[in-house]
Amino acid sequence: MSARHYPPAQFRELDVRRLFKQLLIALGACHSVGIAHRDVKPDNIMLTRPRTDATVKLVDFGFAKQSFTGIAGAGRCSSNLGSPMFKAPEVWDGAKRSAGYSGTKADVWSAGVVLFLMLSGQYPFRCQPRRRPGMSTKDYVRAQKRLLRDAVLTGSIHFSPAVWAEVSSEARVVVSTMLTVSASSRPAIDKCLELPWFSTSLEGRAALGVARRQLVGFNARRKLRAGFFAVHAAAGTLAALNHAAAAKGGKMSRHDTTGTADSAAASHRSSTAAAAVSPTPAELDVAASGTLAGGSDSRSSDRRASVTTTGDGAGTSTAGVLELLPAKVSD
Repeated sequence: MSARHYPPAQFRELDVRRLFKQLLIALGACHSVGIAHRDVKPDNIMLTRPRTDATVKLVDFGFAKQSFTGIAGAGRCSSNLGSPMFKAPEVWDGAKRSAGYSGTKADVWSAGVVLFLMLSGQYPFRCQPRRRPGMSTKDYVRAQKRLLRDAVLTGSIHFSPAVWAEVSSEARVVVSTMLTVSASSRPAIDKCLELPWFSTSLEGRAALGVARRQLVGFNARRKLRAGFFAVHAAAGTLAALNHAAAAKGGKMSRHDTTGTADSAAASHRSSTAAAAVSPTPAELDVAASGTLAGGSDSRSSDRRASVTTTGDGAGTSTAGVLELLPAKVSD
């Protein structure tokens, strides 16, 4: 799908609500049968077509957990799972993890972060450490992660006035309600759907112009990072293969030796470039085990299940829910 289709010229709050409501209905269907998704994020929210009237699908249940009635402790989670930017406070808190937390309430928090991103093109937490001279990328990411953890645990949500001036107060209430730090005070999905925003008329409201521009920039940075890490991973794989071939010993032809040396040099250049590149502070897309804002693992697509909220039979292509908003956001 071409990037020129996104986002729509008139990106409206009404469009966000229509898509997000489908996500909540899908999550509610899971929760009603005791299933907590535990990895709600844009990468796991798909559209049947790149349009605002698309059908939303919730996919990738690799981290999902189902509770069963009548079993003591069933449904309580204790694992530190999910993408850092979308993890609920109780998932960050080791003591609460040990005591067990509600996976369904953690899903509500993650969905709240998704809504914040859809309405503003930004993440809700500011975690940009000061870059010290000589600071390595790994140390910088660790500092970001500490700031992110502190912001989540304290509920320090950043509503940029320039962006949120275009968003209705009812939508802001939904975001704030879903991003309640205390899991016991955080409403369930069905209660979220009863909030006024979902029934308030949004016809005639101005388009979300600032949010649209933010989403375009957000998407461009993600695409750039995705391309860089793909090249870097390929270079690393090539270097490993060359090392394995050299370890075998044996006689190599001049042609093979030259090719290996060239490949190793290319890999070294890629590794050197990787060490010099730091993640974008506002995005937090790099971490030791994947990405802070993106994927928490690299499970293959054949393990993906899906929950579809409605079916209109239109279109065969799929796109991450935020592909609709910026040019193309999903990894």
